[in-house]
Amino acid sequence: MLAELIVTDYYYLKLTELMMFFHRFKASRYGQFYGNISPMTITNALRAFMRERMDVYCKHEEKEQRKRREESLARSISWEEYCQQQGTPGKPHPLEMFAPASREEEKKAKASKADDESFVLKYARDIITSGLVGHLLANIREKFAQRYGATPEQYISTHQTVQQ
Repeated sequence: MLAELIVTDYYYLKLTELMMFFHRFKASRYGQFYGNISPMTITNALRAFMRERMDVYCKHEEKEQRKRREESLARSISWEEYCQQQGTPGKPHPLEMFAPASREEEKKAKASKADDESFVLKYARDIITSGLVGHLLANIREKFAQRYGATPEQYISTHQTVQQ
């Protein structure tokens, strides 16, 4: 019965791993036992073994991943070196088209979007119809009022007539 349970629940264990578990179990690594050993004692010890096994596996994976990354970095070259090899020195990096020209321009773009009248009206409507309740909604409403000087309802009532 216990053997069936182990085969069913721990089918992925290799025979050598089971041998290691029973060796450690007999050596009292998972607690001492006296007299007869119950199936529950063995399965509890097997769970502890599985935690150890997972820890070892994760450490091994991290080590292998670190090794692969270091090997990859050793073989990698910069964009400038690549352009030199291809005979196109000075070619702009392909990701530059997505980057803002400067931090100041990025801040200005964010500020103008946040202060755009239609954006703020939509934001206010979204807050009202969001379905949020409690502390989170109160914080959002408070931040809105601090930034725009009115509750979402007040903002909509005073600015909606201006747009129409």
